[in-house]
Amino acid sequence: MEDKGKSKINDDTAGPSKPPDERAVAKNGVILEERPLIRLCKPGHQPLRLPTKNTKSHQHASKPNPNKINTNRDLPSLLDIKINNVRELKAHTQQLHKSLNGKIKTKRVLTIGFKKLEEWSNKEPHHLMFELVHQMKQFEELLESNMSEDMIVLILKVLAKLCSSPFKENKTEIMNLASKEKFIARLQNYIVVRLPFLEPPERKNNALFWDDVDGFFENLIVVFESLIQSIPTKACEVLPKIIKSIIRTIPILETEQNLTVSVDTKQKLEKLQEKSELCKIELEKVKREKGDYELEPPDDFRQMNVYPTAGEIMTSERTFVRRHRIKGSYENVDQYLDVQFRLLREDFIAPLRKGIHEYRSRNSKPAKRISNIRVYPHVEFLSPRYSNGQTGVLVQFEKSPINFKLYKRLMYGALVCFTNDDFSTLLFGKIIERDEALLRQGKVVVSFQSDYNNYKLNAPYLMIEYSVYFEPYYHVLKALQNIQEDKFPLKDYFIDVKTEIELPDYLNGNSIYKIKDFSVNLSDTSSWPSAIELGLDNTQYAAFKAALTQKFVVIQGPPGTGKTYLGLQIAKTLIQNDSVRYTRTPILVVCYTNHALDQFLEGLTDTTTRIVRVGGQSKNEELEKFNLVNRRKASRHRFRNAVLNDLHKQVCDELRTIKDISETIDEIPKFKGIINFKHFATIDHNLRRSWFATASSDEIIQWLLCDAHNYFTKERETHQVPLEEEMNAEEGEASNSVVEKELDKLLEDEARNAHGFNEFEYFAELVSSKSDQVTYMVTTSKLKKHINEILDKLKGLDQASDNETDEKWVLEHQATILQVTLDYLQMRLDEGKSMKVRSKPANIDLKHPENIPANSRWKLYFYWLQKYQESLVQEMVNLENKYRRTYNQYNEMRNIEDAEIMKQMTVVGMTTTGAARLQSVLQALQCRIVIVEEAAEVLESHIVVSLTEHCEHLILIGDHQQLRPSTADYKMEKDYNLGISLFERMVLNNVQCHVLGVQHRMRPEIAKLIVPNVYPKLDNHSSVYNFPRVLGIDANLYFIDHRYPEKESGDSSKKNMHEATFLIRLACYLVQNGYEPKDVTIIAAYSGQMFALWEVRKQYESLSSVRITVLDNYQGEESRIILLSLVRNNEDNKIGFLKIENRVCVALSRAKEGFYMMGNIELLSQNSEIWPKVKATLESQQALGRSLLLRCEIHPAELMRVEVAEDFDKVPRGGCNKMCDGLLKCGHTCPKICHVEDKEHINTECSVICSKILCENNHQCEKRCYEDCGECKFPMERTLQCFHTQMVPCYLDLSEYKCQIPVEVDLPCGHKQKISCSADVSAYQCTVPVEASLPCGHKVQDKPCFKNIETYPCPFPCDTRVESCGHTCSKQCHVKDDPDHLHYYCYKPCLKAYVDCSMPDGEKHPCTKWCFEQCPPCPVIVKKSQKSLCTLFNCCLLYRC
Repeated sequence: MEDKGKSKINDDTAGPSKPPDERAVAKNGVILEERPLIRLCKPGHQPLRLPTKNTKSHQHASKPNPNKINTNRDLPSLLDIKINNVRELKAHTQQLHKSLNGKIKTKRVLTIGFKKLEEWSNKEPHHLMFELVHQMKQFEELLESNMSEDMIVLILKVLAKLCSSPFKENKTEIMNLASKEKFIARLQNYIVVRLPFLEPPERKNNALFWDDVDGFFENLIVVFESLIQSIPTKACEVLPKIIKSIIRTIPILETEQNLTVSVDTKQKLEKLQEKSELCKIELEKVKREKGDYELEPPDDFRQMNVYPTAGEIMTSERTFVRRHRIKGSYENVDQYLDVQFRLLREDFIAPLRKGIHEYRSRNSKPAKRISNIRVYPHVEFLSPRYSNGQTGVLVQFEKSPINFKLYKRLMYGALVCFTNDDFSTLLFGKIIERDEALLRQGKVVVSFQSDYNNYKLNAPYLMIEYSVYFEPYYHVLKALQNIQEDKFPLKDYFIDVKTEIELPDYLNGNSIYKIKDFSVNLSDTSSWPSAIELGLDNTQYAAFKAALTQKFVVIQGPPGTGKTYLGLQIAKTLIQNDSVRYTRTPILVVCYTNHALDQFLEGLTDTTTRIVRVGGQSKNEELEKFNLVNRRKASRHRFRNAVLNDLHKQVCDELRTIKDISETIDEIPKFKGIINFKHFATIDHNLRRSWFATASSDEIIQWLLCDAHNYFTKERETHQVPLEEEMNAEEGEASNSVVEKELDKLLEDEARNAHGFNEFEYFAELVSSKSDQVTYMVTTSKLKKHINEILDKLKGLDQASDNETDEKWVLEHQATILQVTLDYLQMRLDEGKSMKVRSKPANIDLKHPENIPANSRWKLYFYWLQKYQESLVQEMVNLENKYRRTYNQYNEMRNIEDAEIMKQMTVVGMTTTGAARLQSVLQALQCRIVIVEEAAEVLESHIVVSLTEHCEHLILIGDHQQLRPSTADYKMEKDYNLGISLFERMVLNNVQCHVLGVQHRMRPEIAKLIVPNVYPKLDNHSSVYNFPRVLGIDANLYFIDHRYPEKESGDSSKKNMHEATFLIRLACYLVQNGYEPKDVTIIAAYSGQMFALWEVRKQYESLSSVRITVLDNYQGEESRIILLSLVRNNEDNKIGFLKIENRVCVALSRAKEGFYMMGNIELLSQNSEIWPKVKATLESQQALGRSLLLRCEIHPAELMRVEVAEDFDKVPRGGCNKMCDGLLKCGHTCPKICHVEDKEHINTECSVICSKILCENNHQCEKRCYEDCGECKFPMERTLQCFHTQMVPCYLDLSEYKCQIPVEVDLPCGHKQKISCSADVSAYQCTVPVEASLPCGHKVQDKPCFKNIETYPCPFPCDTRVESCGHTCSKQCHVKDDPDHLHYYCYKPCLKAYVDCSMPDGEKHPCTKWCFEQCPPCPVIVKKSQKSLCTLFNCCLLYRC
C-alpha cells in the first residue's frame, strides 16, 4: 500500500479534458487541480515551468466543482519555488504532499500505461526525472509486470532519455530498478528468443522496434553504459551474460528477419562487453584488496539466538556475514567459527526473509507463488496437545482441498512461525504430528521451544510454513557455538591449511599392520604388497596407502571408480589392526545421508559385529540389530543405574499426566455427555458451600434436565397412535406419526414401585469408566445403548399372561422416557458446541438452584465447563515446563549410558546431523579415527561439528565434481562460497588429493559423456568393454530430443507428461525384451516428474518393481539401464539446476550398459556450459535425434522409429510388427505378432485345429492343437444288444450303453405306458391319473396311480366354523390332524374392542391383535382433565385410555 498523500496519475484513463496548464488528480471524489507548482532551474538561470498534459478544450473546466482544491489559494507558499537539484525537488515534493494530506483524505492507485510511456519518451530529461520520481512505485510495478513487447521498446527509450540527466542520485535509484533480474530476463528473452523468429503478422504488434531498429540498440547501449557507471556492482552481475547473448543473436536476427544492424552498433556492443568484463575484474580486485575480513563482527556469535529475530526478518539487508575463505588460511579458530556460524545461519534466514518480504509487498495484487514459504492467513491455537511423546498445541488453519500425500506441506519437523502483529514479533515452532485425518480437518500439531511458547489460545494468527528443513541447521549451529578455540580439531589443516601431511599421532615409525595375508611396516615402502596382490588398481593402491599412513587424507572418486569399495577396504584394515592403536576407541563413520551410512555399515558386517548405528531413519533390515535402540536393550543390565531409572520413571509419569490432561482437553469439546460436577469445585469455590456439594449425580442430572418435558411437547405432535408403532418407526419401519410419550403420574409411580425402575437411579449406573482426569454423570452413547437393550427385550416378548403384558407396557414406557431425555440432552449439548459463555450468568443462587431458569442452568454448566477446560490448559502448560526440565536431565543421563555402550563397539556410524546433535557423546567417545563418506556433499560446518579435539586421523572420501553441498540460498552458495565443501577447499589449497582413475561402471561410449567434458582423464577398466549390447534398441546410448512443454507440478516442481509416458512405455518394451524390472531405473530431474511417472506406471503391472527416483536421491548408485527424464522444456530459457555441472555429472554417470535421455537439447545447450560439450559428444556418436530406433531381436533387419509413446503400439509384444512364423513343437507355425518373450515357444499354445487320427475308424480330432485329444467322441450309428439303432460316441462299449429309445410296456398295475428301453419295469412308478375316494369322504379324479390313498393330501378346503370365534377354518381338509380344531389358531383380525377401554360405545378403540390373541388393556394415550403432582415433570396430564 502506498503512503497517504502520494498520488498516481493514469494518463490512459478517459475523463474530461483540462486546461493545458492544469492537471486533475481524482481522490475519492475530491479533485485536486494541480497547476505547475515547482520549477527546476540551474543556478543563475530562469526557472523552468513543468510541461502539462495538452487538452483540446476548456469546456469542462468552467463548471465549478465544490470538492476542488485551489492550489493557488490553499498552498501559496509552495508555488514557484526554485529547485537547483533533484534532492531539493524530492524534498519539496514530499512537503507538498504533506501539506495536501489534510485536504485529500484518500487516493486511487493508478498505473502507468502505454500512453503515459509514449508521453514520457518525448519529455526533456529533467521533466522526465520529476515524473519518474513522482511515480517511482508504479514504475517499479511496471518493470515487474508482464508488459507488451512495444512497451519494452518504450521503456528503453524512456530510460535512455533519463540517462542524459545530470541528477545522479535519483537516476541511480531508477536505474537500480531497471537492473532487477526480472526485467533484464524479460529483455533478454525478447531480444534473443522472440525477435529473430517473429513472423510478419506478429511484427505488426511490435511496430516500434521494426520502425527504428538501430534506435532500439542505441537506446540499449546507452542504458547499459549508464548502469555500468551508476551501479557497477549490480551491472557486473547482470550485464555480461545478456550482452554476450545479444552479440550472438544479431547475426541470427539479420539472417532470419532480412535486416541489417549497423556496424557502429555492433562495435559499440563489443566495446560494451569488454567494458563490463573489465568492470567485473576491477571490482573483484577491489574486493580482494579491501577484504571483508577486516570487518569486525558486531557481536559474539556464541551469544546469538539460533532462531532469527523479527528485526532480522523485516530488514531488507543481510545480517553481518563474511565470505568463506576458500584459498589461504584463517587468522584463528574464532574467526573461522564465526564465519561458518553466520554463513550457515544466514543461509537459513535469507530465504525466509525473502518469502516474507514478497508476501508483505503483494498487498492487493493477484495471488502468485511466494518463494520458500506458504502462508496460512487465518490460524488459531485451539488447545495444548500430547503427540508422539512430545508436548505441543493443536493449530487450526483453513481447510484445503490439496492431497497432502503428493505435496510436501506441513511435513513432520517442518519449521513454522506465527505472528499476530504484522511480524513485529515471531513465534517459531515445528510440526510434530502430520496426521492425514487432522490435515483434512485443517489441523496440525506444533511444538515450541521454551522461549517461543507464549502463544494465545483462540486468538487470530498468521502462520508461515518454511520450506527449508530446520532440524540440521539447529543442531549444527548449536554445536558450532559450543566448540572452544583451544579444543578445535586438526587446526593445522582446517585453519592454517597445512599442505605437508604427517603420520597419525597414534602410530609410530615401526607400526606393523596385517593387510590380508601380509605383515606390513607402514613406514617401510618395500614391505607393502603390490596393487595386484591387494586387488586394487594403481590409483586405488596409492589412495589406500595414504589413508593408512597420513593424518589428513582426501580421496576423490569419480563415478564408477570404486570409492565406496576402497573406503570399506580402508575401514576393514583399520578394524583388523585396532590392537596397534594405543587406545582402542571406536572408529567414527559419518555420512551425509542415511542411505550412504547404511550401505557403508552393511559392508563392514562381514568384518565385525561390534557396530552401532545411531539414528532411527535406517531402512536396512540387516542393520536393525546394530541400531542403538536395540544395543541399549541388550546392554541395559550392564549400564543402567538408579539415577537414570528414577529419571526415566519421572519422565514417564509426567508424560502420562500430560497425555491424560491432553486427552481430557480433547474430550471436552466433543460434548459426549454431562461431566461430573466434582471437576468444577477447583474453578468455582462457591460450589463447596452450595447445594451441589451434597447433591447426588441423579439429582444434578434431574436439575439440568428439568425442561425436558417442554422440549418434548414443543417438538413432537400429539397423535393417538399405539406406542409400539413408534418403536417400529424408530427402527425404520413405516409410521404416519409419533405420539406424545408422557404418562399419568399415578401409573408412572405404580410402574416404578412395582418393577423398581427409576430413570434417575439408572443415570447413576451410566457413569462412564473413570479416567485419571474426567468422569461423566451420563453420556448420550450409554443412553442409546440402554434404549436399544429395551427395544431388544420388547422384540423378544411373546404372547403371554397379563403380567407379562404389563411388563411389556412398562418397558415401552421406559424407552419413551429415555428417548425423550436423550433428544433433549443432545439438543442442549449441540448448543454447547457453538456457545461461548463470556461470563457467569447473573443472579445465580447456588444454595437454591431450583429457582434458576432452565436456560440459565445450562449456561452456568457450559461456563463451568469452559473454565474447567481453561484450568486444564494452564495446568498442562505448567507441566510442560517441568517435563522439559526433567527430560533434558534424563536425555543427558541417557547420552552418558549411550556413550558407555558405544565405547564397547569397534565402529560407530551416524549422519552429520546426528553427530551435531550428539556432540557431548562424541566428546566422551574420544574417537581418534573419523571416516567421512560423501565428504564433498557435506557443508564444511557439518564436518567440523562431527569431530572432537581427540581426532588424530581424518579420511575424507568424495567427489566435488559430482554433487556439492546443498544450500537454501543460492547467493550464499555462490557469492559467499558456502557451497564449497571442506573437501573442495582442501583441493583448491593444493592439499594432496588422491584421485581414483579407473572406472568400472560405464560402457566406453557412456563414459565419453563425462570424459573429458567433466574429468580430464578417466580410464576404462577392461570389463566395461565386454558389456552386452542393449536388447531391442539399435543404440546403447541415445538422447531423444523433443519440444513438448513442461508443466507446473505441486508447489514448485515441474513435470513433462510426454517424457513420463514415453519412458514408461520404453521401460515396458525393455522388460518385454527380457530384462528384469530391477535392471531398469528411471531417474527424474524433478520430484514432480517422479510423481507423474509413478502415476503412469500404475497402468503396467510388469513395471511394479522398476525403480523410479529423483536425481538427487540416486547419487552413488548405478543400474544396468538408466532412463533419464530431464523435464525442462519452456519458452523462458530456464533449465534450473540442470545448468550446474556437478548435478549433470551425476545424471550422466549412473548407467552401466544402456543410457537413454529425454529433453530439449537446444534449451540445455543455450543455458549452460556443460551441455554444449555433451551435445557434441552425442553428435559424434550419432546418439542424438528426435526418435529412438528400435531393432527387433527376432527379425534383426526390422527397424522401427519411436518418437511418441503411441509409437510403441506398433511393437505390442516387444519385437516388430511382422508375424512371428516361428516353428512350434507341434510343427505348426506361431500365429502371433512378433514377440520376444518366450521366443523359444516353450509356453506358447498352438490354436490351430488338431488333425490327429483318434481311432481305427480314422476319425480326426476337432480340438485346438494345444488341447488334449482325449477319447474319440465322434457320433456313430450303432446297433445295440436290444437291436435298436442309435448314434453313440465312438469310444463307448455297447455292452455298457443304456438304450434310451421309449417303448410301450404293461406295468404291474395293468396300465400301459412308454418308458426307456433299458428301464426296469418292476421299479417304475405309474403316473397315470385315477379316480379315488379319500378317507375323509372326498373324491378326487387325478390321483397318480402309484400314490398311497392313506397319505394322499386332500385338496378340498376345510369349511368348519371354529366355535371359539365363529370364523371359518382357513386350512385344507385335515380330518386326520386336529379335526375338532382344539389346537387351531385363527389369524384373522380381531373384531373386539380393547379390554377396559373407557371410550363410550361406538367410539371404543378396536383391538389390533390377531383373533386368537387375548385382547390387552387399551394402550391409546388420551388427554384427561385432572390436576396431579409430578416429581419428574411439573405438568403431567396425559393418561392411558
